[in-house]
Amino acid sequence: MPSADNIKQIFSLASFVILFLSLGAAGTSLGLLQANTNNGVYAICHFFISYTQAMNSSLLNYNVPTCKLSIASAAIATICLALLTAIELISVSFQIYVK
Repeated sequence: MPSADNIKQIFSLASFVILFLSLGAAGTSLGLLQANTNNGVYAICHFFISYTQAMNSSLLNYNVPTCKLSIASAAIATICLALLTAIELISVSFQIYVK
């Protein structure tokens, strides 16, 4: 069975890696949202398009792949931060239990 010091090191390393992953995903999301412009004017990221936009592609005045990527990377950042919170809670409870 691993010792308490080894488990603390594993929790510390895991939280460090997940923190960097979430920061990278958040930075990517912010960069993609800033890149989503239409002639210098910020376009709105929509989850869905209307029927008329689907029939006439010239009505699409925003970058759909960029929007989808930014939404996905924001979701990844949120999941990573939730996982980081859970790991920190487990780590704190483990330290209380060990003491």
